[in-house]
Amino acid sequence: MFAQPRFVLLQNLQNLRGLLVREFELSFENRELLARAFQFGFCYIFRRHSFKQDNSRNRRILNLGLPRKLGQHFLIGQSILEQIAEAACGQHASRVIEIGPGRGALTAHLLPRTDELHAIELDHSLGVYLQQRFALEPKFVAHEADVLETDLSQWGKAVICGNLPYYITSPIIRKFLELDARFGVGVFLLQREVADRLTAKPKTRDYGLLTVMTQLVCEVELVCHVPPSAFSPPPKVESAAVRLLRRSTQIENLAELITFASRCFAQKRKMLRNNLRPFYGTAIDAAPEANLRAEQLDVQAFSNLLTWLKSERSSKLQ
Repeated sequence: MFAQPRFVLLQNLQNLRGLLVREFELSFENRELLARAFQFGFCYIFRRHSFKQDNSRNRRILNLGLPRKLGQHFLIGQSILEQIAEAACGQHASRVIEIGPGRGALTAHLLPRTDELHAIELDHSLGVYLQQRFALEPKFVAHEADVLETDLSQWGKAVICGNLPYYITSPIIRKFLELDARFGVGVFLLQREVADRLTAKPKTRDYGLLTVMTQLVCEVELVCHVPPSAFSPPPKVESAAVRLLRRSTQIENLAELITFASRCFAQKRKMLRNNLRPFYGTAIDAAPEANLRAEQLDVQAFSNLLTWLKSERSSKLQ
């Protein structure tokens, strides 16, 4: 047996697993247990497994020999995974798009709550692993692709969620904000610093352009805080999960308003009259907010100020 090529052994194991599932009509939970058992068996045969001891929780985490690239820290805390899945789907969501599924920890919690799950994974080796792990789940579809170059609307109405790589968090959030009303819910695991910015209130240190952009389009809720010990390997920063709920009434001039907000925050410590004078001349000096900083305005105030400035400009042209 051990003289056979590795791919033959793997194929035999996969065939045996499929046979057991068909013969005994295993539930989703039992399929997961069976998949884990075969993972342990395969790793034992080839001596590719290693165990890491986490003394704080006295647990052993299986290392499946998959590479960790692209800033990946895999969430392994089961209670937190369940919280995120519930925040995304509730009892049921017809379709889910998962960004950066990694080794499928969150995927396993999402699948029982949805009829169709599209997982977008850039890493080829992880994509292959996911295909093998969920090979018996007809509602699971893996896509090896860059999420920033993927049209998320191509599959129709969906909940979007994922453990976002820290280095591309803001572009992914912006991509979600640009989607239409069919994408009403987004649940994301983020670096806590970013989560604090998304949920920030005016007149606080974390309140900035990303806050205003997000809150113009969505209501932002904190789902939970996530300690480094809930990841493998543990990151050096705290994390948090947030839920974005798209507002029922969308702003027609959203792109214009975001451009305006970016000008207001161009130099955060300067007053608005200094940041906006290059674009609106001395008209900004007459605005009630002229001597305020951008961080002192609530989200609605940006819209009101832009409307006022446009009105002033129009009146002077007449």
